[in-house]
Amino acid sequence: MLATNSVLSIVGVVISTQVYQRKDEPYYYTGNKITITIAVVTCMVFVAQRFYLKRLNERKDARWREMTVGDQLAYRYDKEARGMEGNKRLDFRFQY
Repeated sequence: MLATNSVLSIVGVVISTQVYQRKDEPYYYTGNKITITIAVVTCMVFVAQRFYLKRLNERKDARWREMTVGDQLAYRYDKEARGMEGNKRLDFRFQY
């Protein structure tokens, strides 16, 4: 989530250098519309990502519950797979 926020912030900074132009003075109607649109889209992306990460965690939980206790222990202690799978592992949880 932090990465998405960082990317959107950088995009916002790049776009903002072109939003408020001299020809739109003194009230900057166009610039304000663009800024509000960017803020709304950012909020929608935040909410969508939150639901997406929650859904991923639920899917991982369902697959985890299907495993036996022995399978879960073997899965947790498989060091080789742990390094290769990263956040795709069933015992990894996304924070949102």
